[in-house]
Amino acid sequence: HTAVQYRSLVSPGDVASRDDIPPGCGAVVRDGLSKTAVYRDPEGFTHELSAICPHSGCVVQWNQTELSWDCPCHG
Repeated sequence: HTAVQYRSLVSPGDVASRDDIPPGCGAVVRDGLSKTAVYRDPEGFTHELSAICPHSGCVVQWNQTELSWDCPCHG
């Protein structure tokens, strides 16, 4: 199951542009060869981090229910 998650390293981002992320939501954006986890807070400001989990190298996913970034490889 973990090996399947690494395919997301080469897939497109969740959205085409940071402008497509509504306030209070997050999404993974492709930035050339890398991926960025982008959260747009309720006031409209964006917060950006690497989308690559430092523990296992998987691409994180936005959890809209808990408003958090989750790693599919180890939770």
